Amino acid sequence: MCFGAVVLGGITRLTESGLSITQWNLVHGMKPPLTDQEWLDEFDKYKQYPEYKYLERELSVDDFKKIFYWEYLHRMWGRSIGLVFAIPALVFLKKGWISKSLKPRLAVYACFLGFQGALGWIVFC
Repeated sequence: MCFGAVVLGGITRLTESGLSITQWNLVHGMKPPLTDQEWLDEFDKYKQYPEYKYLERELSVDDFKKIFYWEYLHRMWGRSIGLVFAIPALVFLKKGWISKSLKPRLAVYACFLGFQGALGWIVFC
């Protein structure tokens, strides 16, 4: 999953898709625009964003959808990494399957993972 995150992050940067999603919302952000009107609204928000203005892009809605989906996939992958770590860790902790010596390391890994997500959020804001 880490390798996948690096690959997706690289593609997202190379396609200059990184800030095509203009709002960071943990729950609402899990659903991409579905209707034509939602796509137009999202595209209009992106046009007001400094990245769009700085890159002086001439994008159609279809072009915007392509860069949007790279960023969307990158964010969903990051969220799934958190779930893939947290769910088993919590289950194993609850069942007592984590040794006392492993708990501090597990906490450190959780902090690193949380820091990675927080850094993405901070960079976005």
